[in-house]
Amino acid sequence: MIAPRPLKPRPRHRWRYLLALMAVLIAELLLFNMPHFLSLSTAGNQASSQSSTLIGSGLERNADGTLTVTEPTKAYIQVDRVRTKVGYVHVTFSDPRGGKDDAEPTQRDSSVQIRLDALAENSDDQQFWDAGNVVTVRENVDASTYIRSPAPGKSSEGLRLWIQEPTGSTVGVKGLDINPRVPFRVNVLRVAILAVIAVIILAFLPHSWLWRTRLRSGNRRQGLLLCGVLTPFALLAISVIVGSIAWPGQQIFHNANGYTYDFNQYGYIADALLHGRPWLDLKVPDQLLLSQNPLDIATRQKLLDQGVQPLYWDYVLFEGRWYSYFGVLPAIVLFLPYQAITSLWVPGGLMLPSEAANALLLFIAMVLMILLVIRIINRHFEAMPLAVVALGSITVITASNLVYLWHKANFYTVPFAASLVLSALGLWIWLGARRVSTQDGTRMWRFTDIKATLRDDLTTTLSLKRVALGSICLGANVACRPQFILACLLALPIFWDEIVALLSVKHVKYRYAGTIRAGKRVQALLLFAASAVLPAALAVIGALTYNLWRFGSPLDFGNLNQMTVVNLQTYQTPLGNIPHILGYYLAQPPSLGSRFPWISYAPAPLPHWQYTESGVGGILLLCPVLIVLLLLPSLRRTLRSRRLFGLACSLPALAVLIIVFDAYAGGFVWRYMADFGWLLGLSSVMVIASVAERRDGANPNAPGLATVSQSSASKAAGRGHVYHEGCARSLVIGLMTVLVLAGLLTSLLAGAAISMHSNSDAYAQMQSWFSF
Repeated sequence: MIAPRPLKPRPRHRWRYLLALMAVLIAELLLFNMPHFLSLSTAGNQASSQSSTLIGSGLERNADGTLTVTEPTKAYIQVDRVRTKVGYVHVTFSDPRGGKDDAEPTQRDSSVQIRLDALAENSDDQQFWDAGNVVTVRENVDASTYIRSPAPGKSSEGLRLWIQEPTGSTVGVKGLDINPRVPFRVNVLRVAILAVIAVIILAFLPHSWLWRTRLRSGNRRQGLLLCGVLTPFALLAISVIVGSIAWPGQQIFHNANGYTYDFNQYGYIADALLHGRPWLDLKVPDQLLLSQNPLDIATRQKLLDQGVQPLYWDYVLFEGRWYSYFGVLPAIVLFLPYQAITSLWVPGGLMLPSEAANALLLFIAMVLMILLVIRIINRHFEAMPLAVVALGSITVITASNLVYLWHKANFYTVPFAASLVLSALGLWIWLGARRVSTQDGTRMWRFTDIKATLRDDLTTTLSLKRVALGSICLGANVACRPQFILACLLALPIFWDEIVALLSVKHVKYRYAGTIRAGKRVQALLLFAASAVLPAALAVIGALTYNLWRFGSPLDFGNLNQMTVVNLQTYQTPLGNIPHILGYYLAQPPSLGSRFPWISYAPAPLPHWQYTESGVGGILLLCPVLIVLLLLPSLRRTLRSRRLFGLACSLPALAVLIIVFDAYAGGFVWRYMADFGWLLGLSSVMVIASVAERRDGANPNAPGLATVSQSSASKAAGRGHVYHEGCARSLVIGLMTVLVLAGLLTSLLAGAAISMHSNSDAYAQMQSWFSF
């Protein structure tokens, strides 16, 4: 047999970096500054000397120069007899201090929704209003105040600027400057974002360093690379933690004749535990206590109309006390220690802001998800490029809904973030429980050890400490987000070989399974069962004991007594809604728009009334690469040879079970996708790795997409089907790469759609980038 000729290393494609640099410069200097260049052609055009400005009857001019909307259908500023081509219009604002430096700024909306219309003539000399798009202008974001005319190539007779704000709004819009020269700007943040996008694209191109470099556990260079990638996220998390603690935002919202929204639930739980009581130290109105059925919707609404306060939204009312139905573990681990420590210098202590807890937990969850992906690939595959690890990490992060949870940083996201941490950590520990003995101790078992183990060259053991530690992590989910407790069922596919080896007398083919040092098989089986079940059972018993302390029943989590949109004690979920909700969770159609971020919330109508929230799309839109799960049956041989087929199929099956439960118990809520999305993401990682793994061994040092075409082409003369198979695999991997990056982009745009209301300045700044 003739040994294959070693492949020549691919030359460094320096021209790619040069093209990327040129693309970034062209985009920044030309594309994003297109308004500047377009405005040059009309910058000298002045409005007619006979032009006049009038204010619609729907606006009232105040003494300080501001405008108050009195009738939205007539709220406009109109310039007549312009009689020139209009390219751009500059929206001007009055001085917020009235021209006096020492005066207090007037109260007005700094963010204004406007629409610019142009009066033009058609070929029949008939005039008509050409309507523009609704855009947001910010008083302190100058780039957002330049608006392009809806008819830039036509002579405009008049202009009308509509103020698209509700009645009673006060805005500082002063007037219009016609045909200004839009300033030329070079934005450092925009350049940085473009550079990051270029780096990501370059990193996943064929024959890039990520595709040519093999994953090596313990490699210092690769470890430093991972730390470098995580550093910006760590700095972001630290800034959020420090900022939210140093400058805490408003957490309590009292509404006249309405519910009170208090986002300090975990802080109240920690305070209650510190004082040795299960109930929250909050006032319960006497009228609510004296009512016959406080949870009845009509009764509550009658009390609200009478001005009874406070009625806490989404709190639990039980036997005349306020409680929280959220899991207690985050309060014990984070909120209680913070309050106890701060009580050393502040009487009673301070409450940890939910934003700080979320930032910490979500960063840890992201790190653990990446480590879990690395462990799966390192344990069950070989010759795997770093690009697959990166694609798998992005897949799990987007499928886990981490982007949404990051942008919705309130107490609702704390249990999701905590359970993602516990679940990723528990599975990571379990997958490292099977050990191989070495001269230096033990290391994690890999599927490549199977042959050596069957030859008795290696000895595998099962670390019961790791089994127990992973079990207690997964069992603790019941005290965070109970749905995640179902991840304990994954012990069956993960330890299936050990279970069969312990139960079967003839288990020669399972000699690679981890052995347990015990005198008899029965003892080993009991030790394994105790290590896998007892720790999780102890965690569950702790949570159920807390329920018994609060509500007198270990199985009562309090959710049926919560103050929400319905009386959950009498409400029954319409079964006819379940198929529709399942469809929304998986493939809700998006609502697309014509301006940044081009994606917005879409409603989720149901045939029968049930509580639902709007979302930007189903999980397949936020993470389209999940469609590769359809390839699972065709990859069963590869996955079985890697001892991974059972786990790869169990993950989506468990996800479907959780989707059905969420649809029945909670309806359609965007954040609930975190319950099952991470399971689908992990299964997709196994599919991606199975497709990308080399199977011909031509050059084990150059795995993946970078060598598929080369190794296949070298055999094309004798084995043409191998060449075609390699090309097909390359196309599939390329398509999966595009889907992964598309999902990342969609998730980021969805995050921008969430943040547009909380950070209007940043949103208006980014929206102005795409004004071309």
